[in-house]
Amino acid sequence: MEYRGYPAKHSDCGRIGSSRLPGYLHPLLCCKSGNPAIQVQGDITKAIAEGARRATLHIPLIPHAVHPITRANPGTNIGERVPLLHFDIVPGADFLEIMAVPMAGGGEIYGQLKMFDYTASLALIEKFVIDTVMATGGNDCAPLIVGIGISGSFDTVAKLARDVAIRNVSERNRDSSIEKMERELLTAINKIGFGPMGLGGDTTALAVNIEIGFNHRVITPVAVKVHCWAVRRAGARIDGDGNVTHL
Repeated sequence: MEYRGYPAKHSDCGRIGSSRLPGYLHPLLCCKSGNPAIQVQGDITKAIAEGARRATLHIPLIPHAVHPITRANPGTNIGERVPLLHFDIVPGADFLEIMAVPMAGGGEIYGQLKMFDYTASLALIEKFVIDTVMATGGNDCAPLIVGIGISGSFDTVAKLARDVAIRNVSERNRDSSIEKMERELLTAINKIGFGPMGLGGDTTALAVNIEIGFNHRVITPVAVKVHCWAVRRAGARIDGDGNVTHL
């Protein structure tokens, strides 16, 4: 990584150092635990909600989940439609896989969705992505992971962007044309100069992850999920024999 001055470098060094602390001190990685967001392949919603409640009370996690109008906070990270549960059915799978990824609020503020029509050019889509990152003003705990979904419909493209935002930063799209788009957007975003924590530098983003899918021919849905650098994940896979593999 390259930095412009001591503050940006000091910010990243502190966070990298925190990530190497023993497990019981890992909350120092970031003070925001985020809302519980769990991707589930199976139907065990009650157990997951209870797990999120226990984690909030006993780890503890900061209770971020509130009523959207009254702002009432039950203090458990449990409420109407929280935890956020995403289910995927894998044809022929003989396992149950659960992945927990807390969704921090800072990056959520800056996410954008645009329903382009069929005339949308690649340049117009890329401008939308750059403008979305520019609008953060460096206030979103950079370096970022930028997830971009180009697919489907209004209700599916945002989930696609969210899913690809938590993809491994070293993994690239298998489509060479999309992989090229990922590389070019990463270069363009890092030229913005926000740097770590908005303190200036050439590392505004760690990765740009893009996933696509077919959609109706008269629309081009695009969603941009701006994720902070601390993409925390924990998961487990339970096979048909009851064996558990932690992911």
